[in-house]
Amino acid sequence: MTRKLRAYGSTAIILVALGSLCYLVARFRPSMPILSPLGQQSVSSALGGLIGALGATLGIVINDWYKDQRKLKADLAAEDRRLAHERRVLHYNDLIKLNRELVLLYAMLGDNIVAIKSLIQASDQGAVNFRRPVHLPTDEAHFLKLADLKLAQMLSDLYYDIRRLNLDSQGIGRTLDELGELRLKAIMSPEIYKNHTTHIRSQMSGIVDFIEYLIAHRLREITAYVRLATNVDKTPDMIKRSNGIVASRKSSITDEAVKAEMKVVSREGQEIMDADVAEKAAWHASQRQDQSSSTD
Repeated sequence: MTRKLRAYGSTAIILVALGSLCYLVARFRPSMPILSPLGQQSVSSALGGLIGALGATLGIVINDWYKDQRKLKADLAAEDRRLAHERRVLHYNDLIKLNRELVLLYAMLGDNIVAIKSLIQASDQGAVNFRRPVHLPTDEAHFLKLADLKLAQMLSDLYYDIRRLNLDSQGIGRTLDELGELRLKAIMSPEIYKNHTTHIRSQMSGIVDFIEYLIAHRLREITAYVRLATNVDKTPDMIKRSNGIVASRKSSITDEAVKAEMKVVSREGQEIMDADVAEKAAWHASQRQDQSSSTD
């Protein structure tokens, strides 16, 4: 393209020079007495042919320039479509990954509730318990892949709460580690140990309440939104609107749809918990039966 532009520029300069020459010759032609009438007629014919060639050349140059502009516009449009398709695929794949991570986060939060409640029970008894809540992961790479601005904001709010929860859990874990070590080395009496653990019991209860709030509101909301977005962003309508998400786009998912999907998520979660409780109960029953059979 650069070579063509240079060629067009050189051609335009030459044509301008020839045009100027033709103008000067035509302008001062009557003051040239050295030419005979036949010579003047020949010069006029030559000037006419030169002007015709000039017009034809200009037409070719303009036509080539117009074709190049159309090709450039078509190439840019094709590149935009390619980038939009890549962005859409990146966005959709990240929705699938995020949905899987949210399911894992549900399980980890549930495990943390069980762990903290066992710590509360141990503190009430003055016993040492080294079970600790696990660290909850966050993935900042989602913000470079998601094209939905509303979802990105929801995820940012969730990650903020998770970071707060991690800091509080780590602080309580370090305190319990130090107290437990002192108690096991008999440096601290059972009464003093119980008094200290009872002091942080309210903090542990607050963490449990916060986790339950996180599950019931933020986590269910973003899970419902991701499930809806996964279904919306794979439809043919989304493919037709691919140019609209090259960088980012506004969400087309309504609050009413999210609330309805949250109820589905809550119901499914309760069913999974009930099935888990029933499975554990059946396992404990089988263990008791095996023990009674071995005793007999």
